Amino acid sequence: MIWACLHPLAAYSVYGLGRSLDSSVVQGRLFQDAWNLLFFSVIGISVAARLNWRNSVWGYWINFVTVGLAGTGFIFFVLVPGYTPVWPSILGPVF
Repeated sequence: MIWACLHPLAAYSVYGLGRSLDSSVVQGRLFQDAWNLLFFSVIGISVAARLNWRNSVWGYWINFVTVGLAGTGFIFFVLVPGYTPVWPSILGPVF
């Protein structure tokens, strides 16, 4: 749930970056990325609040897959190319 609560802020930051650009495919992609971050965080919060809070095995696996997919994209497209330093950026996916 902690991971998911931080990502609406990340989504808003990506949305703000997209708004600073001229109307283009790049702007559209940034808006889509912001939407994806927001969607992943809403799913994470909802599942954590409803299922994980009650120690549901299904809730654990739903969040594991959802958050894992979002984290994998961050690792492959931000950390591996070196757009941000590995330390402390790796703490999010490890957590």
